[in-house]
Amino acid sequence: MDKKLLLLYVFIIWISISSASIFVLLSSAPGSVCAFWRLLISSLILLPIYFRNKQRIILTYSVLAGLFLSLHFILWMESLYMIPVVISTVLVVSYPFYNLIIDYFVFKEKVSSIQVAGLIIGFLSLLAFYHPDIAGNLNRIGLIYAGLAGFFISIYFSIGRYLRHYVGINTPSYVVPTYLSAAFFALIYNLIRSIDLLNYPIKSYIAFISLAFIPMMGGHTLMNYLLGKLKTSTITSIALAEPVGAGLLAYLLFGQVISINQAFLAVIIMMCVFVIVFAENKR
Repeated sequence: MDKKLLLLYVFIIWISISSASIFVLLSSAPGSVCAFWRLLISSLILLPIYFRNKQRIILTYSVLAGLFLSLHFILWMESLYMIPVVISTVLVVSYPFYNLIIDYFVFKEKVSSIQVAGLIIGFLSLLAFYHPDIAGNLNRIGLIYAGLAGFFISIYFSIGRYLRHYVGINTPSYVVPTYLSAAFFALIYNLIRSIDLLNYPIKSYIAFISLAFIPMMGGHTLMNYLLGKLKTSTITSIALAEPVGAGLLAYLLFGQVISINQAFLAVIIMMCVFVIVFAENKR
């Protein structure tokens, strides 16, 4: 792929995914509602492209990917109302930790010693976030939600990698069934919990539409496109910059700040993810 084009894609993805948490908070709607509308609107946007480029569908994998994507969005978006944006995004973008394990056991790929070291230190740092001395007054449920969201998105990306890279399914034929499945699971979740999906002000719907067009189209969908051309570790490395962009926006718009200890731990986690990703890219 042309390097200039790749850099453009990387920039678009970074800006797009950094805006997601902000749109969720601006909507003032429950995280699960934001997840449903983001997924449904994204699916509708892509449907015309899907019908023009439809290939065979491996429905089982798409539905499974949709389940994990739905869980990721619901838990992560709910966590944004419980803990600062920068903490939530740091815990979520730790998914290269899990992808490294999946790559080793599922895809039978080799793992270097420096990646193992990064994995161990990174996991210990993640666990430290749950210690009272570090967490302070942070909502423990929010921390758990964000941590689980990072795990679920790693499975989603691994399924996408398998279908896009190994099976060769094109982007629309993968993402549309996956997004629709995820929207269905989000719908079921909201119905079970009797959460209102419709009665929100105009500003909320503007945020829902923005979530679909910007972080979903410019972020997730573009990342899924690149999964067919580049390594998963290369694609996921783009998310390393998300806490910086999202945290800065949260500070400017909402005045969110974190403690020095929390910031220090966040930096350690990001460094460990950086080591894992770029050690893979140099192999």
